[in-house]
Amino acid sequence: MVDSTLSQDFKEKDLETVIPEIGREVLILKGIHRGEPAKLLERDKKKNKVVLQIIQDLSIVEMTQDDCSLYIN
Repeated sequence: MVDSTLSQDFKEKDLETVIPEIGREVLILKGIHRGEPAKLLERDKKKNKVVLQIIQDLSIVEMTQDDCSLYIN
């Protein structure tokens, strides 16, 4: 934000996805579960992978860290 206005002049490389600690909620940003909240079960920074449990149906999915972000409800 610049002077209380939202700036849309940024590049993807300038953004950073925020991944919370294990047990917290994330929001899925890509794929078939896009927009769904999930619980973070595992995280492997070296492999850029996370394991999530979808809140709605309790299914388990694996994806990259960039495909989800901290979810504040």
